[in-house]
Amino acid sequence: MLITADAVVCMDPLRRVLAPGWVRVTGAEITAVGSGPPPLHSVEEPVRHAGVLLPGLVSAHQHTVDSLLRGAAVPGTFLGWLLDTQYAGVAALTPEQLGLATSVAVAASLSGGVTTLVDCWGIDHGTDAGRALAAAEASLEAHRRSGARVLFARMFAEHAPDAWHARPGFPIGRVLAPAAVALDQVVTLAARHHRSEQGRIRVGPSPELGELCTPGALRDALALAGELGVPLPLHLCASPESRAAFGPADLAAAGILGPRLLAAHCTAVDQHDVDELAGAGVAVAHCPTSNLALRGAVTPVAAFRRAGATVGLGLDNGSLNPRLDLLGEARAAVAASIGRRDPVTTDDVLAMATIDGARTVGLDHLVGSIEVGKRADLVLLDTGGDHWWPHDSVAEAVVGQSRVTDVRTVLVDGRAVVEDGRCRTLPIDRDDVLEAAATSRAVRGHG
Repeated sequence: MLITADAVVCMDPLRRVLAPGWVRVTGAEITAVGSGPPPLHSVEEPVRHAGVLLPGLVSAHQHTVDSLLRGAAVPGTFLGWLLDTQYAGVAALTPEQLGLATSVAVAASLSGGVTTLVDCWGIDHGTDAGRALAAAEASLEAHRRSGARVLFARMFAEHAPDAWHARPGFPIGRVLAPAAVALDQVVTLAARHHRSEQGRIRVGPSPELGELCTPGALRDALALAGELGVPLPLHLCASPESRAAFGPADLAAAGILGPRLLAAHCTAVDQHDVDELAGAGVAVAHCPTSNLALRGAVTPVAAFRRAGATVGLGLDNGSLNPRLDLLGEARAAVAASIGRRDPVTTDDVLAMATIDGARTVGLDHLVGSIEVGKRADLVLLDTGGDHWWPHDSVAEAVVGQSRVTDVRTVLVDGRAVVEDGRCRTLPIDRDDVLEAAATSRAVRGHG
């Protein structure tokens, strides 16, 4: 396949923009990249054209099972949202409906140009281990059919503060389960799915919050992630309360502070925390839209980048970020950083959405840039709309002026998973979606 473009945004070490440019794809791989007119090609070779050609985008932190909660009212507190919206909402769904929720989230993400995502997957595990395993299988089947590249990170939590148990609403006990049970499920799922689909699907563990796990469980999770060769995602310092309960020093005390960690949010941190995390090689997933939805602080992205940390972008929860638009998330990251008076640039956030995002998930040798030998994970944008013109640079226009509807074609491993702006690998019945969403809505907030 030959792809020509008015501009190829390579995101390679030289940050080349080839205008015009072209890319040749052979099978699943990029085999040639060039500038100027395209090379001669046979009449049998398929040819596509893009206004702008991008590397596939990376969502470094996401939860797919709550996509059917989009449009839900968000309570004023993190705990109210987590229990009475998030967990109450997914507890009402069958394994098949949870698989549908994953399909909805992944289809929307692919249609926005995301080709790789970290799915931090969690439901009310403490209720029924068999249901949890069946639901995980249903979500993994959705990922398999989607054609997307995924780290399926099965979350777990063991214990919670007394105040969490005492509050009215959805009981936290339905979420908690022994870490050994969760990690055994990860082993089971990994035996069936890890590195399947030509390596597209990876499986690993994910402690939900450090303060909800014992140090021993955290070490066991890190060891398992190491055996599987995957990052260890977790939520870290997402609020002052969470920072007080479990911060970077607690990671070090537990023996897990290091380069395998992928820490989401990191909003309630000071410069010492930033330096400690960056110095240990911890990667950060920035989720500005969901932070704002919960009235939270802003991740100090510029400070993390100055300290040497790799920072990616995450779409997080559909109930907090219903658009599931990663280029929109890049715009939000720029705006949020201006509010901190420590701004990042459009070039910075485009890197966070592509090559730096790939680094956070340990896949930068395969994806994240348009280079010979890398996988053909590519996004073709239509730049015919009036909103594109004029612009000073292609990178600024991609971040600042594009719309999600400009994504016309998305390739993963050279295969078209989005055509004409629609995901073609995950046909979704709207009636099924509405029925499942109504089921969830009926019980949400009632325990």
